[in-house]
Amino acid sequence: MNRVDPVHPDIFSNDDQAAVGYDPSPPCFLSGFNLFSVMKYPVILALILLSLILASGCTHSIQPQVTSALQKVPVGGLQEKGTTFISSILSRLSLSQPTPGETSGVLTVRYLDVGQGDSILVQTPSGKTMLIDAGTIDAGPTVTSDLKGLGITTLDIVLATHPHEDHIGGMSSVLNNFTVKQFIDSGYPDTTKTYETMLNTIDQKNIPFKTVKAGDTIDLDPGISFSVLNPPSTFSDNINQNSIVLRMTYGTVPFLFMGDANSDAEKNIEAGGTDIHADILKVGHHGSSTSSSSTFLSEVQPKVSIIEVGAGNPYGHPAPATLKRLAQEGSTVYRTDLDGDITVTTDGTTYNVNSEYRGN
Repeated sequence: MNRVDPVHPDIFSNDDQAAVGYDPSPPCFLSGFNLFSVMKYPVILALILLSLILASGCTHSIQPQVTSALQKVPVGGLQEKGTTFISSILSRLSLSQPTPGETSGVLTVRYLDVGQGDSILVQTPSGKTMLIDAGTIDAGPTVTSDLKGLGITTLDIVLATHPHEDHIGGMSSVLNNFTVKQFIDSGYPDTTKTYETMLNTIDQKNIPFKTVKAGDTIDLDPGISFSVLNPPSTFSDNINQNSIVLRMTYGTVPFLFMGDANSDAEKNIEAGGTDIHADILKVGHHGSSTSSSSTFLSEVQPKVSIIEVGAGNPYGHPAPATLKRLAQEGSTVYRTDLDGDITVTTDGTTYNVNSEYRGN
């Protein structure tokens, strides 16, 4: 049976609601809020609407309901003033979903001090999280503790740049302590026990798994773009050369995450013709002499270079030659062996670097 509004019986019947596409259960907490029941009091509705839209964060889902309802309200007197006010509210508020390139809030990238290894946490303004690598087996508990200390219980994406132990050793600890919505891998097959254990854990927990290659993109947050620059379609015999390399852009601030990519991978990336400029560079392969060539750095033009490296490591990382090339490029260098955890925050226009030991 149709229920008709006693004041405007020709407007608010159930049939009319269906005709304007009214959804009685929009996907947000406003599901119990029936706009039609109070539309006869448009000024009051305008005030309620403004409060709820600003508080709810569900502006996208209520927009069609409001727009259709406004078209059904008779104009005149307070009705006209109320609907004009509501229209003004809608025109001044952004009622669409965020689009790539938009910035709203602060993006945080944490380069965790895991000794001789890599682990990077990306936290978007909307609360999405992405973990790139997890350090060695011994570093697994440190990574887990750091994430829990930040109040993280779920990771939207966990990504392994390549299957070396100093990048994936801590993955089992991470996968067993957090809900992981998606796991991304280079797809390069490896026969080590560490890699096998990681894959078995992913399988046992039914974590969605996919591989990426150059030319792909990664969807984490609508306001942030991720371009995959490496590995190529055909793998090299060199595991480091097959590292996933990511370029992340938030507003006008680009980041480059190099994994352990070497100079051969850098040449392939340059040959791809994509934009590789980055304000913030995660230096490839812990600053080894076989990465960060002068040609590559001249293309990237990093203002800040971050090296994840262990103190007193047996490999001589970072190589003096690499540090010299970074200095010649005018890049400010931060190192986890000297600076501890390094945190970069950006609003999409400017950025700030803070280190555990050095400060700002």
